Amino acid sequence: MKPEQREKMISLLESANINLSILPATDIFLNGRNTERPIPRGLINAKDFAKRINTCIASNNILNAFTPYGDASLLRMANMYANLSQSATEEELKAVYEMIGKNAAEMIQQKFILEEKMPANLVIVEAKNATDAIRRVSQPLLGLKSGRVTFKNEAAILFIPQI
Repeated sequence: MKPEQREKMISLLESANINLSILPATDIFLNGRNTERPIPRGLINAKDFAKRINTCIASNNILNAFTPYGDASLLRMANMYANLSQSATEEELKAVYEMIGKNAAEMIQQKFILEEKMPANLVIVEAKNATDAIRRVSQPLLGLKSGRVTFKNEAAILFIPQI
């Protein structure tokens, strides 16, 4: 879109209080298929949208004709989006992390905080912080839904050879 069209689109979405959910894996697989030139990547750069409307990153149709690859990892989708949108600074990566966390929770009208005596819905990952989790596509260690453990993975162990 030309900048004027893009601004109009953002304004319309903002005034209608509409959320934006982007699907990086589906978009880059489907867009630009019928061309003899190098395949353009049809992923929206949501940075301008995310400044004014609630924007999240998601995945759908995993392992089917529209998205034949994937494992439902939102960190993997965030990493893919960060690469394709050339988001690299701490600030940009924090915004990308919010797209798979706080913004996504808001979109489905869920709280994104833990409160005492509240059933936990969370995933614990092996990372120093949010930006590290995206940069490394960190391994999920534990998942809870309504306070119940839904999966558990062991932390990676590195074996350093003795010289």
